[in-house]
Amino acid sequence: MRKISSILLTLLIVLSILGACSPLSEAAAPAAAEVDAAPQPVANLPSPMTSYASLKEMLAAAQGINMMDVPVGATNVSYDTITGGEVSPIAQILFQFEGNDYTYRAAVCQTDAAMKDIAGVYDQFAAHKDVVTDPNSTTGGIYGLEYSDGSTLGLATWFYAPTLCQYSLFTTTGCGVDQKIEEVVDYLLPITMAVDGTPLMLPQTTMTPDSFNAVGTVEGTVVSLAENAIIINMENGNTLTFLLSNIVSVDVTAGDQVSIDYSGNILEAPEVVAITVTDKVATQISGVVMQHDNKMVYVKTATGNVYGFLLTDKTLVSGKATVITTNAEVKVTYTGDILTHPIVTVVEIVKAGSDNDPLVNKTLDGRVTQLSSKTVFIHTNSGHNYKFQRVSSTEYLGKYPLEVGAKIKVTYDGYASKAPEAKIINVLAPPDPTPPGPKTHKATGYIESMAGNMIEILGDDGRDYGFLLGKVKISGDSDCGVGDRATVTYYLEHDGTMTATSIFFRKTLLK
Repeated sequence: MRKISSILLTLLIVLSILGACSPLSEAAAPAAAEVDAAPQPVANLPSPMTSYASLKEMLAAAQGINMMDVPVGATNVSYDTITGGEVSPIAQILFQFEGNDYTYRAAVCQTDAAMKDIAGVYDQFAAHKDVVTDPNSTTGGIYGLEYSDGSTLGLATWFYAPTLCQYSLFTTTGCGVDQKIEEVVDYLLPITMAVDGTPLMLPQTTMTPDSFNAVGTVEGTVVSLAENAIIINMENGNTLTFLLSNIVSVDVTAGDQVSIDYSGNILEAPEVVAITVTDKVATQISGVVMQHDNKMVYVKTATGNVYGFLLTDKTLVSGKATVITTNAEVKVTYTGDILTHPIVTVVEIVKAGSDNDPLVNKTLDGRVTQLSSKTVFIHTNSGHNYKFQRVSSTEYLGKYPLEVGAKIKVTYDGYASKAPEAKIINVLAPPDPTPPGPKTHKATGYIESMAGNMIEILGDDGRDYGFLLGKVKISGDSDCGVGDRATVTYYLEHDGTMTATSIFFRKTLLK
């Protein structure tokens, strides 16, 4: 035992001497230390997430991003920006609403084709659908929804051209059977269409001058604007026409004061190089505020159309209140085309509203699919099915009876997906008329064969007939067979097949 110990001691001494003399020892030692050492924190590493006290503060820091605030009644709300990733910055709002958790994100994006993954969700979803929110509700638009049957996880994504931003909304609990996420998206999705489906907000485009230089500049008032020409009146009374062949887009309306740089001969259809609006003509519209934030206000008119207006630092709010709120009755004075980024100069509040008020007097058009004494189900043009409660206070309008197939407009409060009470049911049109049945014919003769779903007879007119038996009404004598008489009522299919609808059998003594 003592001998083995001395041998081991000798080996250890030799190895230590070799290690000290080896040229690799100095390099190898630090490498081993790097492998074994615990990772050290990096000093002064900036945090990728910054928190803010409000949506206004967050959007002020996240230049170029615009997003709606959370629904009224949301709790545990936090506002953050995320930087340093492939898309930077990303604005994020975490909140809980009606018992479900949500992560709402937005980032600058120029086109829908340029959308990136900003949701940061790595769950696998089994299904996808494009959801078209009904244009008759307070919001409208299209978004993609990722989900899985039997799971409460859901992810909605969309792009909105007027704000040049993309958005995502993720939930771990609010999808599933009730699809609560759709109600939240219905609130957050910017308004993009009117009742008739016409787009209301179009992406802002810039005018691109042609490569040639302008030879002159004139000023005047726009008389009219066509697809390829603009006509102005000058102060001296002259009327001039300019071609717009080299202009990508023009945000000009009749009545605007403009300065036009042009090329070519001023008397021979000159070409516009650039247009500068020096004074916009103002227009006024009345309606009810449906949604608003610090950059936009959405107003629903008496005709049911919803328009989005841009707010600026110079926008004046006056009248019964000095703050814009949901459901306020307003008169909006704006400049520019109402379909392409109208800018608000004055918001006169005729009747104050409240951001705590529920969504009221929303409408949906559709055909009645089911009807009972207490409920009515409709199918909308956008493919959605909704259920409404019929109560004692429900008002009925229209000159047609309420029946399955009738076209109706339902006025209600709140969300259609929650089967609200119908305030007004207006029957707009009766059910579509039932198309006439096919023209029928008759043939009488002796039965030649009866097999499977076919019967053949020799007609009294000498023709051989073969009939396909579908849903056939049978009458006459029973136990008839080959040699007996039959009168067949039938119609012709498109391919010439004779399909029997009824057969009258009669026994014959010739058998």
